[in-house]
Amino acid sequence: MVTLAEKFDTTTQGLTIDIQHLSHAFHLGKKTLPVLDNLSLTIHPGESVSLLGPSGCGKSTLLRLLAGLDPVQSGQLLADGRTIQQPEPERILVFQDPTLYPWRTVRQNVLLGPQAQGKSGLDAAADALIARMGLGEFTHAYPKQLSGGMAQRAALARALLNQPRLLLLDEPLGKLDSLTRMSMQRELITLWQSQGYTSVLVTHDIEEALLLSDRVIVMSPRPAKILAEFTVPLSYPRHRDAPLLLQHRQDILTLLGQEQDW
Repeated sequence: MVTLAEKFDTTTQGLTIDIQHLSHAFHLGKKTLPVLDNLSLTIHPGESVSLLGPSGCGKSTLLRLLAGLDPVQSGQLLADGRTIQQPEPERILVFQDPTLYPWRTVRQNVLLGPQAQGKSGLDAAADALIARMGLGEFTHAYPKQLSGGMAQRAALARALLNQPRLLLLDEPLGKLDSLTRMSMQRELITLWQSQGYTSVLVTHDIEEALLLSDRVIVMSPRPAKILAEFTVPLSYPRHRDAPLLLQHRQDILTLLGQEQDW
């Protein structure tokens, strides 16, 4: 049987991302609301990085800037040494909400990116991704016929079919039930390892960040600074009760002002 990995060209290398003295603010009427404060960070090709921090600290804003959806106000954002100025197919952002087109079926939504780029021949890969996301029976369903979690899985399949070099994930598993979320965490690891893209994940789940990432970046309240970086030099799959993960979890809770054990 042909595997999902074999349906893709897995030779693409992930992007190197350089964030240099990045600051950003929202202009709300006559007020200016600082969001990011002089962030500097290098993300290596094929690395998986998670961003943790208080709600509203600017994590999602950083993803939008990396995707090229918002202009850089101060500092620099570089992808393989090139200034990020606009969206590109090699940099894909998966939003908190699925943003599926309601008039297109699951399969049609998943194939949207390649079709918009004039690409063909990815039908089998699309079907394999849909099946892997547990949506095989809903290939021809419309978004209104899906649960919130199912719609988000379809959005993930749509993003992955584009074979991104940088995959930006804004709490993509937040609407899934706990068992499905655990299954999708494993699938994200497998797909990341097989496709080789660079991954940046925003999550509020400390355990999820430690399970999925090479590095976890902890950000301060707005305007966000980088408080600390935690390296996770463990092979996959990881055990949730591994001593290093438990220690990192407690240290992150302390950094975020949650010193007590849960």
